[in-house]
Amino acid sequence: MKHFLLLLSVFTILGCKENQKKVSPENEKITEFDRGQVNEVISPAVAFAQNIEAAHNIKAWKSKKVVSFDIDLSFGGEQRLMAKITSLTNSTALRVDKKDGSQLIYNGKVVF
Repeated sequence: MKHFLLLLSVFTILGCKENQKKVSPENEKITEFDRGQVNEVISPAVAFAQNIEAAHNIKAWKSKKVVSFDIDLSFGGEQRLMAKITSLTNSTALRVDKKDGSQLIYNGKVVF
């Protein structure tokens, strides 16, 4: 009987909680005010993305069709990747030419 009353009490307490509307960070809005005027309403996720784009000069990136760079990636004191990477700036195609002569090619649908 004690267990039944304890269980009933727990269900009663949990059942009486009000359902709170949870706002995900993507849907939460930030409003900027300038002299009482609303400038822009954006979510924190959008603001975060815009700040990264500005810091990395997205306009210059998008003005190019293809980018290429050498990479020497090491973890734990071991070399994991030494290659030349060539990619379309919209990331729809990628080619990795490793120093050992092997290649990885992504054409937007399939990896070879």
